[in-house]
Amino acid sequence: MEDTFVGGETSDLSITLWFLIAGIMSFSTFIFFYFIKVKDLKSQKIILTGISFAWLFICIFQIIIFKNYFYYAIFTLVPLITNFFALRNLKIEIIRELNKKGLSEKEIHLLQLLAGIKKDN
Repeated sequence: MEDTFVGGETSDLSITLWFLIAGIMSFSTFIFFYFIKVKDLKSQKIILTGISFAWLFICIFQIIIFKNYFYYAIFTLVPLITNFFALRNLKIEIIRELNKKGLSEKEIHLLQLLAGIKKDN
């Protein structure tokens, strides 16, 4: 086998790992473009929450594995923080949309029943 760009020789395992990493990155790109099409705000919130937990897990995993190089975790904290702000803005957007929409007749009726107000039709 030939020398690699980092020095040393390539092996079947290292080539397999490079293809595995390329496959994972391609899959995550596909998932990203698939999730962009989601228009429901609550579904977007669930997806962003899941992605936040995934980035948090990756960050903690990096700190555990690379104890001597813990500052590499900063690279995973940047998307985690970005995702946190996106999730916060999405929650504000959901609240704004609910306030704009108002209460339905059924919700008003149930609130009146809860308050003990009888409405004569």
